Amino acid sequence: MSTEIEKPQDNNMEYIQPTTDQILNTSTLLCQEDQIDPSILEQSLKTFGDNYEDIEELALLGHVIPLVAQNPTTPVKDLELSPNITKEELLKAYKWIQSSNMLKTVMTSHYYPDYMMIRYAQTFLGDLAKDPQYLKDVIEHKPLTPKRLEVHVTNGTCNYRCSMCLWHVDNQAKYEGDKEILSTEDWNKVFKQAAEGGTEVAIFSGGGEPLLRSDLGDVIEYANKAGLYTMIYTNGSRLEKLSKENSKLYRSLLNADWLRVSLHSTDEDTYADLVHLPREKKPLSRVVRGMKRLIDDRDRLGKPLKIGIGFVVQHQNFDQVSEIAKLAKELGVDLLNIREDCIDITQNLSLEEKEVLYEQLREIRKDLDNGVYGDMKIDFADTMITKMNGWEKSPKVETPNECKVHLYRSAIDPYGRVAVCDLVSEPYFATEDLTLGYISKEKDYAKVLKNSANKQFKTENCSKCMPGQQAINALWYKVLEDNKVGITPENQPLLFREL
Repeated sequence: MSTEIEKPQDNNMEYIQPTTDQILNTSTLLCQEDQIDPSILEQSLKTFGDNYEDIEELALLGHVIPLVAQNPTTPVKDLELSPNITKEELLKAYKWIQSSNMLKTVMTSHYYPDYMMIRYAQTFLGDLAKDPQYLKDVIEHKPLTPKRLEVHVTNGTCNYRCSMCLWHVDNQAKYEGDKEILSTEDWNKVFKQAAEGGTEVAIFSGGGEPLLRSDLGDVIEYANKAGLYTMIYTNGSRLEKLSKENSKLYRSLLNADWLRVSLHSTDEDTYADLVHLPREKKPLSRVVRGMKRLIDDRDRLGKPLKIGIGFVVQHQNFDQVSEIAKLAKELGVDLLNIREDCIDITQNLSLEEKEVLYEQLREIRKDLDNGVYGDMKIDFADTMITKMNGWEKSPKVETPNECKVHLYRSAIDPYGRVAVCDLVSEPYFATEDLTLGYISKEKDYAKVLKNSANKQFKTENCSKCMPGQQAINALWYKVLEDNKVGITPENQPLLFREL
């Protein structure tokens, strides 16, 4: 069931492209001030081409805008709203924010510390707004299929032993080698049921190196043909020879939608040390050659596949961030993700190392704004932006008591365990407390979802939560709580309209 979203009245004049200094200054204003003086807000609105009706609306926006910017996932009931503001006035402010040039430009820019979450919110809230039945099913605990599904197709099999890998922590394997993994037929049935149930995205990640699975070409191709948007994470070590060894798998990669190579160093020896391979094997050069080949074949065949690099900052590579950006540009990739890991390697950087890191990040951001990297997108972890801006205070992301990540993006491990998210599908964090059920000969994916519809999961049972899952959980909390007071997904202020 779908419904058209009512297009709000425009509150802006002709869009004006602000400078990066204006975006940073406005982000600072929105995130660091509890209430914005009307005269200052008026000047900011003019900078971005926004308009307002009268002085009363300007005063209302001066109160509501910083609350939204500083508490993007906080339900209305928990916001410190003035008691004089009625629900109608709040909805009016929310509607204004949805079509604001200033708010969309700032909050989706790499000057706003939660910009990755805000971008994610566009898809999440958009899905709920277009399909009201989806939210009703969640509220009524009816069986439903998540919009996104992450799958781990190998049982820890990998030719690397990366320090930050959750399948080989401290170079020790954390998988169960004696258990049977799901077959090609099993995975194809999962994707068939997922697509029929409304899943739109299939993410191949975790479980080791996916491309080491000999029949992965059949699995990916089935997902491609089922109409799913297919995303693949790989260490890239097999790309160079793959077309000769397994042409079906190589074709399935080219027919996919998105592929990211984990590449955590630009130095040959450092890279070898990070993945625990002999330096004389020169594994970095092999990955780079494979990426060049894939990009060349993609371009030659006119495939829409987006290719990128994932770079996890840590002790061995904190001074190579500028170099990875340079390599990404030379290779001609579409995206570069600079991020932190989930087992606290990055957080252990010394103050001196962090100073070197953030100086590079600021320079990359500056070059990105100046067009140095062309069409390539560079994303920084949300947790990095506050320090890049030189701030102490970050916007608040709610941490509810109940985990509902699986209602939008669940995960399946190699053995058929359906978990609330991809992190607890990894053996390092796996727990029965966060398991929906198990796929087996007697119980398929659809039955697991049906049988787990009434299950509830506590966030206290998970020792870690990755940024993407934090965002989904916080957004669910806000949507469900706001819905109780009549604020539906299509009225959420973070659901921005096109500029």
